[in-house]
Amino acid sequence: QRDHQRACAPQVFRYIREHLELARVRAEVAHFAFAGQQRCIRALAARQEVTARSAALQAARNDTLLSVAEAYFNVQQARGELAGALDAAARAEDVVRQTERLREAAGLSAPVEVTRTRVEASRRRASHSAMMARARSGCPAIA
Repeated sequence: QRDHQRACAPQVFRYIREHLELARVRAEVAHFAFAGQQRCIRALAARQEVTARSAALQAARNDTLLSVAEAYFNVQQARGELAGALDAAARAEDVVRQTERLREAAGLSAPVEVTRTRVEASRRRASHSAMMARARSGCPAIA
């Protein structure tokens, strides 16, 4: 039996060496595969960071554009309100002139009506003047 063991010993050692070599090769393959996965994961993380930064940049652009658009429309609204106030003041002055003419020419309007139209015209002028002063002072609602 000892002779058999001696005869089989080289084969057993060769078998063990082959299995150890196979285990080492498998470990190296697993290491390279893991390293490859890590590279892929790092590349994916970098892509996601670039995407996130691009999204943040686009959000900043959108916020800026919104602010500019709101400012533009606020200015347009203020211009419209100012034009309306100017038109209302001019029409109020016309009503005062017509009321005074009717009072002087034919006595068709009461003195209280002339006073009422003058007060209304004065209010319209004051409103227009206040809007102009806000526009000149740089009020955020108008400027």
